[in-house]
Amino acid sequence: MSESDPDVVVLRQTIHGSDARDLTAAVRDRLPNSTVAMARTPDEERDLLETARIAVGLHIDESQLAAAENLELFACVFAGTGHLPRDALADHGVAVTNASGVHGPNISEYVVGAMVTHARQWQRAHRQQARREWRNYETTEVYGSTAAVVGLGAIGRTVVDRLDAFDVETIGVRYSPEKGGPTDEVYGFDEFHEAIADAEYVVLACPLTEATRGLVDAEA
Repeated sequence: MSESDPDVVVLRQTIHGSDARDLTAAVRDRLPNSTVAMARTPDEERDLLETARIAVGLHIDESQLAAAENLELFACVFAGTGHLPRDALADHGVAVTNASGVHGPNISEYVVGAMVTHARQWQRAHRQQARREWRNYETTEVYGSTAAVVGLGAIGRTVVDRLDAFDVETIGVRYSPEKGGPTDEVYGFDEFHEAIADAEYVVLACPLTEATRGLVDAEA
């Protein structure tokens, strides 16, 4: 196999803003006996998909699948796969894997950053700075607040761990509340409204399913 006829093709989408070359290097390290190629353009993506057995990336559409005659596996770098054409993948006999468990540190930093930005009103501060305007305004603290974390998988658990440093009271929502969790309290999805009633922050770390679609409704 050569890079023009690879076992594995890494599609050209970026992952959390990272260069696809970093992902390609990581895949090569993990699969030293396989030929791994990175698609840099739409044309390269189409050509490489024609022969590759495995594709790695964020998304693959039905037109790409139609041309990928040898494809056996699509390795999605997201934890969720609801954005993929799963019926078409099944029709083509392509298995799908996800990256569940690896996004906890990245997403938890985003969550904590968003909470601090909201509490300290940094966006307002940046706007005033851009206008060269010095004016005091009232802010709050993340410290001592209450956050409801909906979903206690790898991402949810890591969010709870990061919030512990801010002395945040955490309320978890999960399918099996009897299993407990790392939060101060745990509720089931049938108690969602009760769980979030006193929370200043609600973190959705649950997959999009029929049970969670429309979870945050007008009543919530």
